Amino acid sequence: MRKFLVILLSLCSFAQAAILPIASGPISKVEFFSKTKGQKFFPKVSGSNLEGKIVNIPEDLTGAKRLLIVAFKREQQKDVDTWLDATKKLLSKHNNFAVYELPTIKEMNLFLRFNINNGMRYGIPSQEQRERTITLYLDKEKFKDSLSIKSEEFIYAYLINQKHEIIWQAKGLASNKNTHELEKLLN
Repeated sequence: MRKFLVILLSLCSFAQAAILPIASGPISKVEFFSKTKGQKFFPKVSGSNLEGKIVNIPEDLTGAKRLLIVAFKREQQKDVDTWLDATKKLLSKHNNFAVYELPTIKEMNLFLRFNINNGMRYGIPSQEQRERTITLYLDKEKFKDSLSIKSEEFIYAYLINQKHEIIWQAKGLASNKNTHELEKLLN
């Protein structure tokens, strides 16, 4: 049995290197920033984008203001897409603005992470979108607690600044109202 597992892990590593330039992604630990004057900060986590690069969030993210879209279920991609569509114009208008998708998944083994990441990668034809999609494998309860998320039935959008402060947030689908609020903050 042990020999079988060693061979299986070797094949997974070989397949990963031979087929796709993508890592299985690290399992993140959720670190908290201290609150300052009632301000809430986005927690420090790490994951790998769908191009295989390990990204430390929020430190490695570009843009003076970044919209982080947190989703918990595969079927929420259509909800995430409402934000991607709503922010296209904002991205072209504001060069200091960036949007990231954060599929948030419970901790799991290397083999499962590899398969999930590759499945998502194949479903996204745009290299730009794969680079800004960062899968988080973590203790979801700690992560949700740090952001006061009560339910995984919705997606959440967080606008953070370069100090990692959450300066705006929304729950659920993008709407004209919240897109307008977001644009005001980008000006």
